[in-house]
Amino acid sequence: MEFTKFSEYTRTEIHEMYFGYPMHSIGAGNWTSGYVNPTGTNDLIIFMNIGIPGNLANIEMNHFDIL
Repeated sequence: MEFTKFSEYTRTEIHEMYFGYPMHSIGAGNWTSGYVNPTGTNDLIIFMNIGIPGNLANIEMNHFDIL
């Protein structure tokens, strides 16, 4: 799986890259949360906002630390 730096992808596009079909709009489970581990992979995909607020009731600090 390869992503292009500085490109933007929707959750559905990423799902389709992994599984070959778009994400279902109902019953998408973890694909609608902040992160997902695609079934059968060792990958962890993180959906995050940088520099803009999210829309969840529980507001987290808006930063990302690279270790």
